[in-house]
Amino acid sequence: MGGRIEKTGKPVLALKRDDGWKEVSEPYAIFRALQHPLRRQMYELLDDGPLFQSELVRSLERSTGKRMDVSRVLHHLRILERAGLVYRKDVKEGGVRKVLVSRRADIRVQIYRRPDLAV
Repeated sequence: MGGRIEKTGKPVLALKRDDGWKEVSEPYAIFRALQHPLRRQMYELLDDGPLFQSELVRSLERSTGKRMDVSRVLHHLRILERAGLVYRKDVKEGGVRKVLVSRRADIRVQIYRRPDLAV
């Protein structure tokens, strides 16, 4: 697929992983995962690189101005993880177990108007 997504006339969703851009045949789980504003915000916060779970919670609290319940954040992280957008890794740091959250893939979406629907 290279660096470009070919114009096919149908909606295209592609994920970029280590091996390049791949078209997703069933994008519904990804769209569903990113439908919620908090999950979109979590995904965007990982734009600059991985964060520890506690750092992610603090970043969300700062940006929303609200206290974030850790179980709520974990719930949304699991949904993003099941969609293949993020992954969590246990890291031991000085005898303390921390959870590092990273993006698994970048997303590129191109939607083309069908020629038979053109105005």
